[in-house]
Amino acid sequence: MGNTRMIIYRGTDGNEQLMKEGASFFQKRSEVRFGDHEVEINKFFWEAFELGSYGLRPFFTDPSKKYIITGHSLGGALASILALRTTQLFGGSAWKNPKSSLITFGQPRVGDAAYAELHDSLISTYRKLRFVNKADLVTKLPPRSLGYRHHSRAVYMGQEKIPKKGWWFFGMNHEIQDGVLITIKKKMKKKMKLYWTKMQSCSH
Repeated sequence: MGNTRMIIYRGTDGNEQLMKEGASFFQKRSEVRFGDHEVEINKFFWEAFELGSYGLRPFFTDPSKKYIITGHSLGGALASILALRTTQLFGGSAWKNPKSSLITFGQPRVGDAAYAELHDSLISTYRKLRFVNKADLVTKLPPRSLGYRHHSRAVYMGQEKIPKKGWWFFGMNHEIQDGVLITIKKKMKKKMKLYWTKMQSCSH
């Protein structure tokens, strides 16, 4: 680990933060410029990134280091933004090492199509792992119908049987836990409908 620097973002903290995060899906996105490119990023994610990433710049000055940027849920969104931001810092020194990578778990969609396309053009697909469990609602939000898109590279989980011990996965409630995952489509649809009803009430 001596030559490795890890930047880890935690996930959503509590129901209040989750509701604010959900309400932001219906708000105007923040317009952000990366070099000559302008993209749109979820307002809540961008403001959280600016607040939580203050002072990180000095960590990305050494091109010989291997950088691993990672996070879960909201933390995955922040990790995604940081990865793109580091392509603009110090000549992209964080990505000079071919082993530097972005790894996220249960990451929601972060921005519009321009964001996703720019992300994939500046950071090679093989250097990104976006772990997705098909039973995890958060990875399907904010919805494509509101103009949000995912960048690469999705690695899907949840279809295989998982031993009761020694493995983790994202369950129906988006937490990390042990056991065997069973996806129930009817239950997912009911949860989705209830979730959107709550989110829409918060946005007014």
